[in-house]
Amino acid sequence: MVSLDHIMRKISISSLRFVPSTWRFALIGALASFPVTVFVNWLPNSKAEMAGGIMIFGAFIAGVLSRLRSTNPDVAGFRTGLLGGITGILTPIVTAAVLLSRRL
Repeated sequence: MVSLDHIMRKISISSLRFVPSTWRFALIGALASFPVTVFVNWLPNSKAEMAGGIMIFGAFIAGVLSRLRSTNPDVAGFRTGLLGGITGILTPIVTAAVLLSRRL
């Protein structure tokens, strides 16, 4: 039986060592922004989108992490925003493709 500890070691941040640190912090910031964006979306009168959450919260998280690790926070925040922009562009395209494939 596979233990939770074994799974966590397999997907640990150390497995991203081959990725440059600014991209690593951008990826961590983007992934960490998902729960924050979902929480903000639950607030009354909130219409937060995942791409916007990545651009705002993810860039903040990536900037803080990169500042703590003495790398360039501007570059990490920019790359996180880039990931959020790509997510914002690809989400409606993938959604439309899935809806069209169901009709056929």
